Amino acid sequence: MIAREQLKTEDYLTAARRLSRMPREDLPRGIGIVRAVVRRASGLVEAPIFGFNARVDAGAARQNANTFGTALGTFQWIACSPTTLTPAKADTTLSGEMTTLGFSRALASPAYTAPSSLGGTFTQVLTKTFLGSGGWSVNSIALFDQLAIGGTMFSEINLSSTASGASGDSLAITYTITA
Repeated sequence: MIAREQLKTEDYLTAARRLSRMPREDLPRGIGIVRAVVRRASGLVEAPIFGFNARVDAGAARQNANTFGTALGTFQWIACSPTTLTPAKADTTLSGEMTTLGFSRALASPAYTAPSSLGGTFTQVLTKTFLGSGGWSVNSIALFDQLAIGGTMFSEINLSSTASGASGDSLAITYTITA
C-alpha cells in the first residue's frame, strides 16, 4: 500500500506532467483539476483519476455576477488619480485618488459577454464617463468594490499617457476584464 503523503505528492506530479504535455490550446482555462480516489473497503487505495473542470455558461454568469454584478461588494466602482503608479501586487489603495473636480469614485455601467465555448473565457466591460468641473489630469485608474474610499481594489493601471482637460471636458473610461 502506498503511504498517504507519497500518494498525494504523486497525484499532483502526475497531473502536472499531464498538463505540461498538453497543447496550450487544450489546457483547461482558469478552473482547475478534479481528483477522484477510490478507497476499497479492504483499505486498498486505487491510483487517482484526474479530470479538468470545464466551466459552463451558467457558471461563468454566476462568477461574473459575484465579481462584477450589481450586489454590494462587487467590483464596479472606478477611481481615477493624477499619480503615475508603481503597481505592486500588494496594493490596496489608489495613490492620489481624486475626490473633486468631477472625478470622485463612481459606479460604472457593466456589460457582460458569455463564453463562446465550454470552459471559455467571459468578458466584462465596465464604462464610466467623468465630467470635469475644473482643470484635471488622470494618469492611473483602479477598480474597487465600494463607493467610499477604501474597500477592496480589484486592479490598477497606469494610462499610456496623461489624460487632461478643463472644466466641461469629459473622460470616458472603458475597463475590460476577461476571465
